[in-house]
Amino acid sequence: MSLAEPLHPDSQPRDGWYWVYGKAPDPKKPRTNRPQVPVRVWTVEHRQWVQFGNNIFPVNDRTQHDWLFAAKHPISEEDYEAIYITGDWK
Repeated sequence: MSLAEPLHPDSQPRDGWYWVYGKAPDPKKPRTNRPQVPVRVWTVEHRQWVQFGNNIFPVNDRTQHDWLFAAKHPISEEDYEAIYITGDWK
């Protein structure tokens, strides 16, 4: 998987492709078997949007918090597309 340079997490969300850790399937073991979730950030008509897996939200205070984690894990558009379509993290 090709990686871009990580962004400083204090910055505003930037258009691009990233990943974050999702919720653990076993709440009793929150740090094990956490899935990697593809993230996309884009702008349409001066409004920024973010997609976590299959969920799309406008950028707001909640998504701004999640950005702090996504900014540390940039990926290429090609990797994002492959991961989003297949769910396979190679």
